[in-house]
Amino acid sequence: MVLRVSLVLIVLLAVLAGLAPVRFELAADAALAAVIGQAGWMYLLIVFLTLAFLGYLAFGPFARLRIGGADAEPQFSGPTWLAMLFAAGMGIGLVFWGAAEPVSHLVNPPEGLPPDTPQAARAAMRYTFFHWGLHPWAVYALMGLAIAWFQYNRSGRGLVSDLLQPLIGDRHLGWIGAVANVVAVVATAIGVATTLGFGTMQISAGMARVFGLPAGLGMQLAVIGVCFATFGGAALWGHIHGGLDMARPLAEGYETVLFAMYDSLPFTQLLSGLTILLLVIFFVTSADSAVLVLGSMSSEEPGDPGLARKFAWGIAIALVAAAMLVAGGLDALQTLITVVALPFALLMVGVMVGLQRVLRLEALRAEAQERRARKAIEAWIAREDGAGQGAPGP
Repeated sequence: MVLRVSLVLIVLLAVLAGLAPVRFELAADAALAAVIGQAGWMYLLIVFLTLAFLGYLAFGPFARLRIGGADAEPQFSGPTWLAMLFAAGMGIGLVFWGAAEPVSHLVNPPEGLPPDTPQAARAAMRYTFFHWGLHPWAVYALMGLAIAWFQYNRSGRGLVSDLLQPLIGDRHLGWIGAVANVVAVVATAIGVATTLGFGTMQISAGMARVFGLPAGLGMQLAVIGVCFATFGGAALWGHIHGGLDMARPLAEGYETVLFAMYDSLPFTQLLSGLTILLLVIFFVTSADSAVLVLGSMSSEEPGDPGLARKFAWGIAIALVAAAMLVAGGLDALQTLITVVALPFALLMVGVMVGLQRVLRLEALRAEAQERRARKAIEAWIAREDGAGQGAPGP
C-alpha cells in the first residue's frame, strides 16, 4: 500500500506542478510563508536537539553499543564509508551550491547587510557552513542510525514506522505507521527528484560551456536518460570554495556560477571537464542509492528490494525531474520540500525518544549479561582454586 499511495501522490504533485506551475508555485510559497512564520523556530530547535542527542549517543553511556550486535564487524572501511556518504548524501548539492550559495548571500545578504561588502561575505560563508555543516549531517545520522538499529538489532523491516514501535506499540503496523511511511517516502522522493533536477541543469550548463553543446531542454532530458540508464559509480568527494563577485552568472542561474568561477582560475577547461565528470558520478550514485532506499522504505520485507520495485522508483524519479524541468517547477518543488519537512521534523522527535528508550534497555541488558558473565567466571575460578587446594600432595 505504501508503494502505491506514495507513487500516486508523487505523480499527482508532478502533474499539478507541470500543468499549472505558476499556481503551484504561488500555493507552495504561501504554504512556506505560513510554516516559516509559525514554526520556523521549531525547525532550528529540532535540528539543534538532534545534534545534541547524537553527541550524547557518541560520548555518553550508549557509545559502546554496536549496530548488529556485540560481535558485529563493519562491512566497509572508514574511507570507503565516508566516500559513500559524501557521494550519495551531498555530492550534487556540494558541487551545485558550493559556489552558488555564498555568491547568492553576497549579492542578496541576510540580516539587512549591505551587498558586496566584507560583512556580507562573512555572513555568506557563515550561513553556508551552517547549512552544510554538522546540522544536516545530524539529520542524516539520526535517521540512518535509528533505521539501522531497529533493522539489525531488533529484526525490523527497515521502515520508518518501525521507529515508532517503542512509542505506540503494535499500532505502528496499522494506519499510523502507514502514514509515517508515506510521508517519509514522499519527502525523500521529492528531495531526490529536485536534487537530480538541479544536477541535470548544472551538467547541461557545463556541457554547453566546455563543449559548446546547446544547454536546452533536450540536453537536460538526455542527461536524465543517460544517467538513469547507468548503475554504479565511483565514490569521490570534493570541497568547492566560493565567494567571488559573480552577480551576472548568478542572474543567469545557479547552475552557471561554478563554471563562471573557473574562468578566474588556471586550467579552466580541465576544471570544468572534471566537474562535469564529478557531477555525473554523483548523479549516478545519488540516483542508485535513492532508488535502493525508496524501494526499501516502501517494502514490507527487509533486505534488498526487488528489481521491479527499484525500476518503478527509478522511472518515477526520472519522470518527476523531467516534468519539473519541462514546466520550470523545480523551485516550487524545492519550496514544497520545506513544507513537507514539518511533519517529518515532528517525526524526528518521536524517533529520538523511541531510540533513547530501546538503547537504554539494550544498555541495561548488556550490563546484566556482563554481571552474569563476571559472576560465572568468578565462580569458576573459585571452584578451580578449591579443587587445587583439596588435591593430595605428592
